[in-house]
Amino acid sequence: MTEDEKKEIRRSILFYNLTPEELSEAEEDIRLHVEYFAKDTRILNVGDIVKEAGYILSGSVFLETTDENGNRTILGNTTAGQMFAEGPAFFECIPITFDVVAAEDTKVLFVDISHIHRENVKLRSWYEKFVRNLLFLANQRNLLLTSRILQTTPKNIRGRVLAYLNSRAVYLRRDEFDIPYDRQQLADYLNVDRSALSAELSAMQKDGLITFHRNHFRLLKSDENARESEITS
Repeated sequence: MTEDEKKEIRRSILFYNLTPEELSEAEEDIRLHVEYFAKDTRILNVGDIVKEAGYILSGSVFLETTDENGNRTILGNTTAGQMFAEGPAFFECIPITFDVVAAEDTKVLFVDISHIHRENVKLRSWYEKFVRNLLFLANQRNLLLTSRILQTTPKNIRGRVLAYLNSRAVYLRRDEFDIPYDRQQLADYLNVDRSALSAELSAMQKDGLITFHRNHFRLLKSDENARESEITS
């Protein structure tokens, strides 16, 4: 790795509180390396057996599945400062259950998680700090994936849209924001038809619930939105 990459990694959540010396040890012990992926590059495939987890330094990836008919479902958007595939990498023998695809030009730090089981690694001064940071990131991603279950529970499109937008508003602590999906991607995330989604978004805007332009949304009448989400779930 270059010195600039090492400085960037030391600032990351994954290696928070590690000294430069500890990072150098970790670089050797768990084989840290950085790779760059152009937009739409498939980084991992469903069924892969992996030993390395990915930490996103810049850019973002989609976690997605495709059924036998070619229909895509987006499970989530993993952005800078978050991880993917840490669970399968930890167990080494469990295949991943989703594809990982670069949503934009993306820089990924790969970490050989399988090596943290080694006794000599457990004795390193950086080990406890790293494991604590790793658990924080793993729990963060699990919470985001759990949120999707709640957002796709409502039986109709309006309920799903409101559940998603309200969740994002709470996460970002504001009522106006960008979402990481275009219209087809949002349909794939909410598991609905794109044309029906577009029609419902227009109806919601007409009803004074939201305003939007492309992927920029503003929630209106937050109290009514919350009640509408409950009614339609």
